[in-house]
Amino acid sequence: MKGKLFVALVGLAMVCFAGGCNNKAKQSGLKVGIIVGPELAKQTDIIERASRIACSDFGQGQVIITTVKSYDEKEYKRAADKLFNENESNASIMGLVIGGNRKVDLRPMIRSAVITGHPVILFSCDEPDSKRDAFVGADEIVAGKMLGKAVAASAGTSTKVVVLITGDEKYLVQRQRASAIRGQLKLNANISIIKTIVNKDSKQSAKALENFLKQMPNVYAVISTGAWMFTPEYQKVLASYKGKIFAIANTPEAIKNLKLGKVQALVVEDLYGQVYDATDLCLKRLQNQVVENPKPLTPMLVTSDNIDEFQKVWGKRKMKREK
Repeated sequence: MKGKLFVALVGLAMVCFAGGCNNKAKQSGLKVGIIVGPELAKQTDIIERASRIACSDFGQGQVIITTVKSYDEKEYKRAADKLFNENESNASIMGLVIGGNRKVDLRPMIRSAVITGHPVILFSCDEPDSKRDAFVGADEIVAGKMLGKAVAASAGTSTKVVVLITGDEKYLVQRQRASAIRGQLKLNANISIIKTIVNKDSKQSAKALENFLKQMPNVYAVISTGAWMFTPEYQKVLASYKGKIFAIANTPEAIKNLKLGKVQALVVEDLYGQVYDATDLCLKRLQNQVVENPKPLTPMLVTSDNIDEFQKVWGKRKMKREK
């Protein structure tokens, strides 16, 4: 694709611009194209709000949002083509923020973009060995520890067995979350992870969970490192489950289940804050401003005790940073 930069992303976000943008930026303004992948497709309202307010606070900038509905590299290519084609005359000053797909290895593409002079900023899911310029995301180790502590506090001192459902741990985010949960639970001798299920296909993994719960009906809790617990396949299995559910998830379905009392606790990451900071950083880099990379955003533990307070903030402004 001559003269254009194709970007496809895996639960990451990329921000890039073509060389020589300073003079054109002054003439034409700044544009940020946001490609939203399947994982975030139901939260485009938050993404739109956060990026728009970031531009307003910055003092200039326009956001263009498009959604990719399937985990297909060609779909990302078409989305990127569309953004650049519609912005043909100003392509050299357009940045891209892309997120919501964790299933494609884009390290070669990221390295290529960096080599050709395009700063690359990732959000939501990091690729630290990709030579990316910066990362905007949550502290996944803190998220895992936070969930592990919530399980331990709920379990008390009696002996408990739990099931851990993780994503593919070849991905850094899943590896960090799962490792932190395991490490935190090991500090509590009364809690044992009796079964680990790797969620590569929700239908098959939900069936594996169903079969195991039939064999071991005394499982105290099901712990999930992702939001797949709230897909129809898992919800059907968990409808008759009498134990507790803990998850790292920020989807509308997850929050609804917590509100209804079907979930004991969620660790929620600040999507608004990530998009706001990524957009702000994109705009600054488009002007060649020298700024420090953002620090990881602290997630929030949400339970029935603070769900009402949480919903007043969620998706409307940055969550309070608590240590």
